[in-house]
Amino acid sequence: MIQVRRGYVFIDGGYLRNAILRDLMNRQDISNDPIRLSSFIKLFGDKYWNSFSDIIPSRILYYDAIIPSDKDPNKHSEMFRFFKELRSQLDHFDVKLGDLIPTKEGYRQKGVDVLISVDMTIKAFLNHYDVAILVAGDRDLVPAINAVREYTGKMVYCIYAYSHITEELLRVVDTYIPVTKEDLDEISTKIK
Repeated sequence: MIQVRRGYVFIDGGYLRNAILRDLMNRQDISNDPIRLSSFIKLFGDKYWNSFSDIIPSRILYYDAIIPSDKDPNKHSEMFRFFKELRSQLDHFDVKLGDLIPTKEGYRQKGVDVLISVDMTIKAFLNHYDVAILVAGDRDLVPAINAVREYTGKMVYCIYAYSHITEELLRVVDTYIPVTKEDLDEISTKIK
């Protein structure tokens, strides 16, 4: 008999948009529409984290960034409405937001990796999950993953896009699952 384990899914929204939707799928249109993005997340989850026979994901935490209201109130409101709509489309789904900071090249996320790290660690210590399923590729998450694994005995799985992940991250997770072009093509045909 298979023992069922509780899972929490931690998604870096910037990673999902850039590494997977833009670079692997060439479907930026999905990123710009909360209905399409929620459909993608559901289909992506069915293909990846819901495919584990012994893990029941009980919560999906989606991390992204928003322009601070004091920098651009109109853009902040527009982005807030987007994330609110995204949140309303999926069950057991929460959106956590860092800041978008202007740079010479556009905008850069600030604080998102810290939010993921803090939640992953605290929720492990509070025994909210048995397995953390991470959709990200940044080495900044390595200390949190090490803490979760070493001090709580929880497992960390990583779903990642080839060429969009650091070796350091792959070395510290318990299991890693590469996203395949075939799976993304199949998902893409279901999103109009």
